[in-house]
Amino acid sequence: MLAGSARTLLAVEVIAQERLDAGETGQQSLADAMGVAYRAVPGHDVAATLVDVAHTENATHLLIGRPTRRLRWNRPDLSSQLLDLDPGIVVMLASTRPADHRRPGRRRIGLKRRCAGCALSVGLPVLATLVGLAWPDEAVGLSGITLLHLLAVVAAASVGGVVPGVLAALVGGGLVNFFFVPPTGTVFIDAPKHVVNLAVFLLVSTLISLIVERAARKARAAAHATATSLRLASLAQTPLHASDALPRLLEQVRLAFGAESASVLKYSEAHGTGVVVDADGVGHPESPDEAEVSVELEPSLRLCLTGRRLGPAERTVLEAFAAQVRNAIDRDGLQTSLTGLVQDRPTSRPERQRAVA
Repeated sequence: MLAGSARTLLAVEVIAQERLDAGETGQQSLADAMGVAYRAVPGHDVAATLVDVAHTENATHLLIGRPTRRLRWNRPDLSSQLLDLDPGIVVMLASTRPADHRRPGRRRIGLKRRCAGCALSVGLPVLATLVGLAWPDEAVGLSGITLLHLLAVVAAASVGGVVPGVLAALVGGGLVNFFFVPPTGTVFIDAPKHVVNLAVFLLVSTLISLIVERAARKARAAAHATATSLRLASLAQTPLHASDALPRLLEQVRLAFGAESASVLKYSEAHGTGVVVDADGVGHPESPDEAEVSVELEPSLRLCLTGRRLGPAERTVLEAFAAQVRNAIDRDGLQTSLTGLVQDRPTSRPERQRAVA
């Protein structure tokens, strides 16, 4: 949640009293890694406890995770409970599912990697066959040839996923059967043991393809979570009370998302023109339509990024940055108003008497 007048990030974990007494704080290490303050609050009603903490900390925004398990039909979700208890709190959902309804770790592999994997699924079994034909039978044997083709399956699956892995298994199985299983030069098999060997090879190759692709997906999901944590940590480390808070925030936004430029644009739809309030990087847009990503800060202010498009999960993190940028702009405006008010304030009566004395 965003707490206090400085709008700092505060991680709150609602935990049962008996677990809190036992010293179980499961999310504290994650909060420490992100560089945000952490509070473990005892309670059984999560929504009521979060609202109480929000009122105590003067928090206006709550960022909660989207539920992963299906709720009962007669039980509202956490966001609905929070809004029922306090409609004035802004509740944001950190979605773990992109627009194609897949978790970040289950995103589709790119077309280039699929094509490269398919190329390897044909080329590597052929290479393994040539190696087997070049070596004497007594030096390698049928088991050695099978292991070479199994290695080709792992390589193809690690690059292109399960489809190239299964394709490499089929191609490799056919080549082993044709060149190394007696009678060689035909697709027929005269010994039942060789049928079993080929069937086991295909089964093991398919399972290995599935395991390799799942491990690669989990690695991508871990990299995605690490990148999100680093972005939020950089956001928390940017003080809003500094005089250069807005330029530093824009620099953090540009570096965190790998954009060419990050700018705050004051845009008028009536005139169709925009003025850059502050920016970092090169290639600032003159209108929100020219930016790859645009987030509304106020009716006439937009946070614009150029040079890179963001996915749904990254846009959720960008909303947190936008809230900090909005707070920095409000602070600068309030400070300017107070400075002008102090300068325009007439001298009080005691001050006049001291001046005369």
